[in-house]
Amino acid sequence: TLLGRIIFLLISDNDIALKEQLSDIIKTLVSSDMTDVRDPRGSPTADTRFNDDAGLKGDSVGSEAQGFGTVFFDKYFVRLLSAHKKAHDIFKKQPADTPATDFAVILSTLTGQCGSALAASHRIICELISLCVVTYQQRTRHLFLQHNFLKYLFCVLDSKETCLHLGPLKVVRV
Repeated sequence: TLLGRIIFLLISDNDIALKEQLSDIIKTLVSSDMTDVRDPRGSPTADTRFNDDAGLKGDSVGSEAQGFGTVFFDKYFVRLLSAHKKAHDIFKKQPADTPATDFAVILSTLTGQCGSALAASHRIICELISLCVVTYQQRTRHLFLQHNFLKYLFCVLDSKETCLHLGPLKVVRV
């Protein structure tokens, strides 16, 4: 699917400008989802075009927006951290008697990205996760607990690449 391809390119491409454009697409979709569901005061909006009292059945704007959120979280949110999960598993399976390979090197090898593209990808993924936490608080927190995502993000803190350290801290701060 198109969204799956966008996330794949976000995780694996070396072009930083492309990553920024792809992240803007996802941010727009996630942000517009929240705008359609809530008015400026934060209360749910009412769509009178599909009034059940009038006997009409159909999806309202709010339920369509929730539909995107459901699809995104059910199929694609976990993909944002799939490379981090694989790198974490490899990092933790390293023998204790040999010098450990840096987490950033493992992640770079898995994704095929150079150092600057890896840093940009990691920063963008952390920004998207932070936006999802703000937009879908309950759903995102449930996924974090269910899949233990913080463990995968915090593995980056063991890396010598200090430019990767700020992303997970931003996610926790939100």
